[in-house]
Amino acid sequence: MLVKEKKKKTILAVDDDPFIRKMFHSMLEPKGFVVFTANNGAEAVTKALQVKPDIIFLDLMMPEVDGFHALELLRGMEQTSRIPIIIVTARADSATLLKVIKLGANDFIAKPFSRPMIMRKIKFALAPHSPNDLVETESDAINKSPTTFIHSTLFKEMKEGYIYKFDNIFISLIRYLSAREKQKLIHQLQDVAVVCSTYEILKPLPLIQQTIELLKKENWPEVMKHLEKIYAIFKELQLQYDQKNQSQKKSEASAKRSTVPAEETKN
Repeated sequence: MLVKEKKKKTILAVDDDPFIRKMFHSMLEPKGFVVFTANNGAEAVTKALQVKPDIIFLDLMMPEVDGFHALELLRGMEQTSRIPIIIVTARADSATLLKVIKLGANDFIAKPFSRPMIMRKIKFALAPHSPNDLVETESDAINKSPTTFIHSTLFKEMKEGYIYKFDNIFISLIRYLSAREKQKLIHQLQDVAVVCSTYEILKPLPLIQQTIELLKKENWPEVMKHLEKIYAIFKELQLQYDQKNQSQKKSEASAKRSTVPAEETKN
C-alpha cells in the first residue's frame, strides 16, 4: 500500500538583508519547510502570486516597495488575501505594530530572532484558532486582517502598557512644542491617534484632532493647553488601571488565604 507523502509547507521570507534570507533557509529547511525568498516588496508580491506560500514573513524597511505597501497590496488581492503574514521588524513600537495589524498583518516577530521563536510563530499561524483566543474589538481597525494571531490577553496588556508609556510620549511632545517643531509634533500626534483608535481609547481623540488643527495655525498657547488636557486623560486612565490592579491583587491574596485552612484540614 502506497503511503501518500505529506505536502511540505512553503514559507516566503521577504527581507533586503541577504543574511536574514539565508537565516530563514538554514533555520527552516532542516525542519522540512520549502523556503522561498524575496529582497523587496515588489518581488514579494510577485513570488507570493507564483508560489502561494502557506506563510509570509515580511520585513518592513526595504528599498523600492517597503513592507507597509507590500502588505497592503497582498491583502488587496484575492489570491493572497488569506495567507498569514508575520511582520519581521526591529521597530517593535506600538504605533508601528498597530499600523501593520490595521493593514492586515496577522502577527509580528522582533529582530533579532531565533529558530524557536520562528517555529512558535509558524506553529501558531498554521494551527486552527478558537475565536476566544483572538483579539476582539468593536472598531474595524483590525477587521481587514483575516485573523489576528495576537491573543486577546496580550492585546489588553499592550493597551495597558501604552497607557503607562504615555508619560514618555508626553515628554517628547513637549520637547517638540518647546522647539516649535510643528511637523514632528503633528506626526507624533497622528501616531497617538492611530494607537488610541485601535485600542479604543476614544476620549482623547477629539482633543488630538483639535490640537493638530491648532498646530496648523501655530496657536502655540492653545496647543499647550490641549496637550495638558490629553495628558490628564491618560493620567486618569493610569489611575483606573492602578486601582483595578490593586483590587485584583487583594482578591488574589484573599483567595489564597481562604484556601489555606481547607488544605490544612485535609492534612
